[in-house]
Amino acid sequence: MIPENYLIFLQIIIFMFVTPGAPRVLIMSQSLNYGFGKSLWTAFGDISANSLQMILVLFGFAALIKLFPDVVIYFKWSGILYLLYIAYGYIKSKSNICLLYTSPSPRD
Repeated sequence: MIPENYLIFLQIIIFMFVTPGAPRVLIMSQSLNYGFGKSLWTAFGDISANSLQMILVLFGFAALIKLFPDVVIYFKWSGILYLLYIAYGYIKSKSNICLLYTSPSPRD
């Protein structure tokens, strides 16, 4: 990776690590619902996933994709299928919350 590109990449990664986003909201939610100890595992998962992505990019995953551009299509479709699988599991689970409007009962 060209040093100028690496510095830009590093600035973007640092900015993404310090700004609040969906993973930070999830960590706060886990902490409020299950306590600090359980939220540490969520934080560890977020940091390890980001680190793995950074390492893959750093060591030439982009160069591999440049050599084999058709691989990107397979990655995209595998991601789509994975998201559909997760959505199907969520829909079929009994733990999802179904909010129905019910009229309040009159108080006598």
